[in-house]
Amino acid sequence: MKNILIIRFSSLGDVLLTTPVIRSLKKMLPETNIDFLLKEDAREVLQHNPHLRDLHVYKENTTLEALTKSEYDLIIDLQNNIKSIRLTSGNDRIVRFHKSNIKKFLLVKLKLNLLEDLPQIPVRYALSISRSGYIPDFKLDEQGLDLFFSKHETGLDPRKDHIAIAPGSKHFSKRWPEYHFTKLCRLILEAGYTPVLVGGNDDMKICSAIQEAEPRVINKCSGNDLYATASVFSDCKAAVTCDSGLMHVACAMKTPVVAIFGSTVKEFGFTPYKNKSIVIENDNLSCRPCSHIGKNHCPQKHFRCLADIQPADVFESLSRLVSEE
Repeated sequence: MKNILIIRFSSLGDVLLTTPVIRSLKKMLPETNIDFLLKEDAREVLQHNPHLRDLHVYKENTTLEALTKSEYDLIIDLQNNIKSIRLTSGNDRIVRFHKSNIKKFLLVKLKLNLLEDLPQIPVRYALSISRSGYIPDFKLDEQGLDLFFSKHETGLDPRKDHIAIAPGSKHFSKRWPEYHFTKLCRLILEAGYTPVLVGGNDDMKICSAIQEAEPRVINKCSGNDLYATASVFSDCKAAVTCDSGLMHVACAMKTPVVAIFGSTVKEFGFTPYKNKSIVIENDNLSCRPCSHIGKNHCPQKHFRCLADIQPADVFESLSRLVSEE
């Protein structure tokens, strides 16, 4: 097999979760060229990945031939939506990721859980490839996520122990409340650690609000500078995040993570992969999950999935994680 194309358009966390597949394919087929098709906003995730030959940026209404200018012995479609199917129509040798959409629908709408025995997303990707018959012996190695870049100087005092705090998430129903994060930062400070806020452009407001409420925290929210944020994670003893792309960035940096899940649940497969972690979620609600990706409001108007998770409990999990280091 000479050339393979992998397709996963976005976003940050989703593309990071493909990196075990990329690395394991290259280990198994070292002479094979691997290309990747993604959206522009996810390019940084893979642009320095040594296991890839080329990155191609997806553009609307463009043919696969025009985008890649290459012929492929196998296309691995990890996106598997209308756009990727239309783009690859006519190709004979193709693997499509099985998304378990019906099972996700049943869990969200009827709370019928047929996903509990399924592994994490990278493993599901690998199973789709091996079961296709094109690479029947394919399996993942035992390593975690990859993010390759030249580390940035963070300015954090190496004599102090820092805890990264990533309070943002794309969807409201996945964001632990700002006031809880503020209380958690105070508990961290009282324990002798220094909280460091990180996030993207959409997280600047919440990071600024937390810093205003607790001026002793360090605010390193760097806009959409992925490598600056990843560098902060690498300089921290542990991280506290929501179910977000930055949770996966922390994992790629091998930083232990306490991940707080709200409207989504572990069964969807997006929990921290091959990294020391603790997932905190409210299992006492019949309304969870209300979505497999998140919502911009709480359908029940109480937001108990996250509001009921107390800072003291998150701090206790964080303390256990740090003590194991």
